[in-house]
Amino acid sequence: MFINYRRLFNLQVDHGYFIGKNPAGLQITPHPESRKKLRNSKMLAKPLPNGVTVLYSAGKDEVEPLVHLDKLRLIFSVSAPEPAVFQTITDLDESATKKFASSRVLYFKNDTAAASDENDLPEQIGHILLDSVQPQLFTFTWRPEQSPQNLLFELRNERDEKVSPQKDAHGEWLPDQIELEKLEDKSFRQQIDLRGRPSGRYTICLWESEEDDEPRYREDIFVDDWLSGRAPLGILELDCGAGDGDLYTKTQEYALVFRRKEVFWKYLVVSRNGRIDQPEELTIEEGDTSDNVHYDPVLFSRQDDLPDEDHRPEGGETYVFRSEGPIPLLEIPLSSLQLKESDNKVLISNLPNPSPLSIIKENDNQLESEIYVFV
Repeated sequence: MFINYRRLFNLQVDHGYFIGKNPAGLQITPHPESRKKLRNSKMLAKPLPNGVTVLYSAGKDEVEPLVHLDKLRLIFSVSAPEPAVFQTITDLDESATKKFASSRVLYFKNDTAAASDENDLPEQIGHILLDSVQPQLFTFTWRPEQSPQNLLFELRNERDEKVSPQKDAHGEWLPDQIELEKLEDKSFRQQIDLRGRPSGRYTICLWESEEDDEPRYREDIFVDDWLSGRAPLGILELDCGAGDGDLYTKTQEYALVFRRKEVFWKYLVVSRNGRIDQPEELTIEEGDTSDNVHYDPVLFSRQDDLPDEDHRPEGGETYVFRSEGPIPLLEIPLSSLQLKESDNKVLISNLPNPSPLSIIKENDNQLESEIYVFV
């Protein structure tokens, strides 16, 4: 029996580090409930080299689906085969004040109002950061350094509606606002039992008073048993269709957008072999830039006219150069970066690029990679 499949949507990964949009093995896996929903709707999720596509079974006219839906909600786990490397090359911070940490998870969700059916202009889906992924049943604990004796507990769903955190012994839902008392260990605790409620985003808030504009404590979480056991790098939630029967009209195009990191490059030039005659004339400049089509021009400045006293590996005098601005990380190296003593004396014609794994955090909150060069 011949079955005709048509594309419902395509999802690609757009990462600035990778040339040609190759996400280097990023895995996008449907949630078991979403996979079941697809199967029951006679749909298939198929991996692509740079993402995933979902297909539906069409009837004899090769357009209308065998199973008709007005809208479809799907959840995917997003993971990287080498998470440490991926986190090093990717700017995963939500903002300057909300930074990525290993305990946090990326959360992607499309906007149905921004839907696109153009393959070269897909809907761009960026991420926010959630504080954790929790199972349907867990105990919330918060232990502040200082706090009043009592706080008001609230749990809100994605629509910012207050929901009860659990049922009582008689099977009745507790109030949607609960007063918590500080325990002997100075913590606040509340059991949360969302079994029977939909998986998704929730927010825990603790308030000192109902009149306060901001909660004393806020925690954004995603609640799901399967995801909590996987510890994913990210969670993708797709709402397809707007309920007006247009789900199958055109193939929707989505793109998960990851920003590459940009870092300052610091070269520590160590005089060890006697090749440097006039250290005061040392410069780092670009040579032939014809192969560097993916880079903007870069400039390096000498940090000090005198040898650096803090870096003297093997007793050699060290001269420090730093890029004047951050340089984006790319899988294609920046070539023909030269260490010169004069226009006629090139000491190194192709300086090494920093390894992404060498990135460190500076005190001034700037990312910097150090590269030692022995001359």
